[in-house]
Amino acid sequence: RGSLAVLHAIGFTRQRLALILWLESLLPVVLGLVIGGGGGLLAATPLLQTARQGIPWDVLATSTASTLLVASLAGLLAVWLLAIPRRPAEE
Repeated sequence: RGSLAVLHAIGFTRQRLALILWLESLLPVVLGLVIGGGGGLLAATPLLQTARQGIPWDVLATSTASTLLVASLAGLLAVWLLAIPRRPAEE
């Protein structure tokens, strides 16, 4: 909260602060999807080489998109509920 107050005091708008917070909330989700997806594909490589089936890309894409959507909505809700104070009117 203190760092938000400092950024607000030096001129960041409430909208800019909200965008920063929302993007910061999505960063771990995106990193987790990339690292987890890569690790999963790497772990499944031996199975895929011996199996007749391929990778179910449609299921993976749907799961990834759903995860990003829910994370985005949760981040937006958190930012919306966070009270970013308005700058006091200059006297």
